Amino acid sequence: MAAPTLPFLAPLNWAIDQVAARVTGRPASIRWDGAPLDLLRGRARLLTIGVEDLRVAGLTINKGIVRIENARINPSLEPRLTGGPVTAKLTVEQERVDEWIGRASLPFRLELTDEGIVSSAGVGPLRMGKVLTEVAVREDGALRLRPIKAVGRTLPAGLGEALTGSLPLPRLPIEAQLVEIEHGPGRLSLTVALEDFDEALDLGAPDRLRARLEDIEAGRPTP
Repeated sequence: MAAPTLPFLAPLNWAIDQVAARVTGRPASIRWDGAPLDLLRGRARLLTIGVEDLRVAGLTINKGIVRIENARINPSLEPRLTGGPVTAKLTVEQERVDEWIGRASLPFRLELTDEGIVSSAGVGPLRMGKVLTEVAVREDGALRLRPIKAVGRTLPAGLGEALTGSLPLPRLPIEAQLVEIEHGPGRLSLTVALEDFDEALDLGAPDRLRARLEDIEAGRPTP
C-alpha cells in the first residue's frame, strides 16, 4: 500500500522535493509500499521516486524512476535513509532525442524502434546508410552505440564507424551497471543498478545529492 503523509517522513520528502526542484524545476512523486505496521516503523518494502523532464547534458529524459528496495529510516540524532538494491529507470521518447540531436549538431539521426536504435547519416530525407545499434557501456562508463547490423544496402567505407561510437552523455558512475534495455516504437528505456542508498536526512542533504548529480554529469568520480 502507499503510505499516507506521515510526520516522520516529512524530512525525507522535503529533501527529495528540494533535489528534484534544483534538477528539473518540478516536484518529485514519492510512493512508499509496505505493510502498514512496517510503514509506521519507518520501513518500506519499496520506495519509488519519480521525476519528469530531467535534463541531462542537453537531453531531456521524459521520466526517471528510482526504486529503493528495503528502504528504512534509521532514527537517531542524525536520522538516515538506507536501502538497497537501488535501480534507476530512464525513459526517453523520439521527440526529445530529435531535439537533443538538433541542439548538439550531431552528424547523424537516431530513430527509436522496437528492434533497437537505427542510426543514419544524411540531410533531410536523403540518407546515405543506416545501422541498427544498441546502447552499450564502455569500460570507462561512457555510453556508446554498438552496431548490430546494417539496414538496407551496404554502407560506404568508413560510414559505419561514423554512425556508431560514444554518445555525448555523462559517464555512468563506476559502481553503476546497465541491467536492462527496453526498446519500443519512438521510445527507449534504460535501467541502471546503483549502489545501496545511505544518506543523512539533514538540511545539507539536497546540496550533497545535487553535487553528486553534477559530478556524474561532469564525468567526475563520485565520493
